[in-house]
Amino acid sequence: MKINLAKSAGFCFGVKRAVNIAMGVTRRKQPIYMLGDIVHNEDVVRILAQRGIRKIRNISRNKKGILLVAAHGISTNLFNRAKRYGYEVI
Repeated sequence: MKINLAKSAGFCFGVKRAVNIAMGVTRRKQPIYMLGDIVHNEDVVRILAQRGIRKIRNISRNKKGILLVAAHGISTNLFNRAKRYGYEVI
């Protein structure tokens, strides 16, 4: 069986952008959290964890730092609550 891989195979624009941003913030000296998986790719999520980005399921008042959200975004309510709690939302 012959398998052809499309030239356009790979991440969509939004996912590529989210991964690039996440990799860029790892240079900063603040705690970095991702709210769930920012992309639906286990290999990428594992690489981000190896770079020090911690996955959380819920935002908390007792954590401060950078909060990465999924490539498709979060609700306005959740965004505003994260800002009130002191996160820098990216």
